[in-house]
Amino acid sequence: MFRDIFTIEFWISLLYVVPGFLFAISIHEFAHAYAAYKLGDPTARNLGRMTLNPFAHLDIVGTLLLIFVGFGFAKPVPVNPRNYKGNKSVADTIVSLAGITANFIVALLGLLLLNALFALNFSNQTILIMLQYLVIINITLMVFNLVPIPPLDGSHIAENLLIRHVGVRPFMFMRKYQTYLLIAFFLIIRSTGLISTVTLAIYNFLNRGFGLIFG
Repeated sequence: MFRDIFTIEFWISLLYVVPGFLFAISIHEFAHAYAAYKLGDPTARNLGRMTLNPFAHLDIVGTLLLIFVGFGFAKPVPVNPRNYKGNKSVADTIVSLAGITANFIVALLGLLLLNALFALNFSNQTILIMLQYLVIINITLMVFNLVPIPPLDGSHIAENLLIRHVGVRPFMFMRKYQTYLLIAFFLIIRSTGLISTVTLAIYNFLNRGFGLIFG
């Protein structure tokens, strides 16, 4: 489960992964903060979280997990839904989708640039590998945050869409036991490679599309 940090391969891979991870979490959290601000909630902006500075978003535990386990996370952006203009559920859904959408856009742009560089016979392997990691990390973050377990973005989206149909009790249960649910889910994805499988499928699908464009 834990990676061998005493190998040169580990430190080389970390040099490739860290820039992509920092940018992915920064754009994700910035998108949340910006969407909340535009919808009437200045909480994140007032706390200095509406920024692309990765150090404003780093979580110590999430960063250590990235280094030793290979998967990490950032500090959630603080929001106050009571400040939202208009329909609170719609606003909350938009804010939740903002981070996921931002990661998807970055992944698309990264793949576009990657395929353009390949078409131009660009040969700098370091840049090409870092771009690949950037795309993969953004897709991974997007997929992970779609999972409907609190406090992930998917839980807000699922609750706003389904609460009128299934009632509040399932969501109260998940909030009460969210720590245990997250641990269980983390163990599942580490043992089955579920997130990696979905990420790779999305990466290959999008890459084939760009491959057709660039020939």
